[in-house]
Amino acid sequence: PNGADEALVRALAEAGLLGRLEAFGGWNTAGNTLGSVVAVAAAGVVGRASGSFDDRAARIALLTRLLDDFAYQAVVRTDTGPSLFPDIYPMADDAQVATAERVIRAELTGLLESMLPADDVRIEELTLPWRRSFEIGLTLR
Repeated sequence: PNGADEALVRALAEAGLLGRLEAFGGWNTAGNTLGSVVAVAAAGVVGRASGSFDDRAARIALLTRLLDDFAYQAVVRTDTGPSLFPDIYPMADDAQVATAERVIRAELTGLLESMLPADDVRIEELTLPWRRSFEIGLTLR
């Protein structure tokens, strides 16, 4: 729970398979993960069958989950998170929140550009909506 299997995602990336996924999930509980994956996969099937499939929206949905569930939860939060977040939540210091957001965004951008099927998708906004390490707000364009 609370983060994708890092070895699996790295193996899929090395094999060139991440961009071929219809959906991805690796966050929170098994039920939340499966529900999210089934919903996105079903939207893809219905979109293709009805002629309304939006390849760009599907790519952003996939990359959002890869960035949050893998890049943030399994890599950045685990490796860098302890140095960014104090033991008291939510963080009260605006400068500390801004620093954490900046560091997280830079590390996610590095992973997006180096191993994820980003094409021309970039991180437009990254926030810590509840001023703690557990979740990020992420907007891609």
